[in-house]
Amino acid sequence: MKALLVILDGLGDRTFPELENSTPLQFAPTPNLDKLASLGMNGLMYSLSPGFAPATELAHFTLFGHLRSDFPGRAVFETIGEGLELNFEEVVLRASFVSVEEEDEKLIVVDRMLDTTEDILSQLAGEIVENEFGKLGFKYVYNSQRQGILFLKGGASKYVSDSDPFTVGKPISKVRALEEATDQKKAIQTADSINQFLRWVYRKLDNHPLNKERRKKGLRPINFLVTRWVGLRKKLPLFYEMHGFKGASVSSGAMLKGLMSEMGLDFIEAQSSSDQQQDMEQRLKTAVQALESEYDFVHVHTKLPDEAAHTKNPGFKAKVIEKLDKAFGLLLQDDFIPEDVLVVITSDHSTPSSGELIHSGEPVPVLFVGDTVRVDKIKEFNEIACLNGALGQIAGNDLMRLILNFTDRIKYSGSRLTAKNLPYYPININFLEK
Repeated sequence: MKALLVILDGLGDRTFPELENSTPLQFAPTPNLDKLASLGMNGLMYSLSPGFAPATELAHFTLFGHLRSDFPGRAVFETIGEGLELNFEEVVLRASFVSVEEEDEKLIVVDRMLDTTEDILSQLAGEIVENEFGKLGFKYVYNSQRQGILFLKGGASKYVSDSDPFTVGKPISKVRALEEATDQKKAIQTADSINQFLRWVYRKLDNHPLNKERRKKGLRPINFLVTRWVGLRKKLPLFYEMHGFKGASVSSGAMLKGLMSEMGLDFIEAQSSSDQQQDMEQRLKTAVQALESEYDFVHVHTKLPDEAAHTKNPGFKAKVIEKLDKAFGLLLQDDFIPEDVLVVITSDHSTPSSGELIHSGEPVPVLFVGDTVRVDKIKEFNEIACLNGALGQIAGNDLMRLILNFTDRIKYSGSRLTAKNLPYYPININFLEK
């Protein structure tokens, strides 16, 4: 059997009085997801552990079977996804333009969106391309939409904190060595060098003629780079080696492109649409085409529920979910998807539609539909109903084993036919010769 895994990013949520004390997923009319739930086995999933609020990249990393201790840092995926060369010695950080103002010797972030053009951002980026601080070389490579990658050369430590407070109205954080650093001296030196670099960037940009002109026009200056998601590339086991599937991902964005590349899944760029239903329908159609060709595992991702939650409007998120549900009517149509395909629908984390949290630690619903799957009595797909499903509660690192099980690929644990203890029956076996 083959497998289709659909991840609805940030689908889980909390309950709200304005939604009749329901979550947006509970409140939204979702007849197609509910029908799919009624055809299979349901449960709840913590992508990492109860109460842990994972980012998309770490959640996916775990869902695909990797150990959290092997996580190289999101900036690695961003760098690879943007097509930049990266070796295994360079430390990288995501570095983004923001506007800051001085207040009581602090630098306060006052604007993250920035009313400007790519031409101006490129000119400012050209002023801070390379420099050296301490024993480290710094190189900034600008991409687009205020975003770039900062390369640290010369033996930097990956054990440093972010400078980005992630929100407006908060001060820039001083970069510090992490307490778990294996070499504290190296981490402290790296953090000090980054702080020197950031101060240099501020002085360089704040006094730039382009920013002086912006101030005359009543616009905020573009005068700082915030850093986050430090990473150091490492060799990861490939998806095929881990699970025996030839995998692909239908998704969007540099981070997921880089993540899939590093994990060994082919990246199929999703054609985005401003219409949420059409966007999801196209992703599902592309996935089915891939399953009908050379791939036997396809991952589909949409960021739409997460983006809706970040507007902090529960009603809006419910409307987005309603539109996405209409797209899942395709999976219920005769002959749309091959009969030998296991369908798995879930999320990577919860994203609350109110408050200041970016993500939160509640579990998300998960459903399995296929010929080998038990059918429970659940008739609705949401965070509350799925609690009583036959699947129960699972962790993110259970997901791929369950997919192997329901596609009849899981290996009997008493069998050992290969040198490496694989979780699936190997396709190619070294046969004993006569």
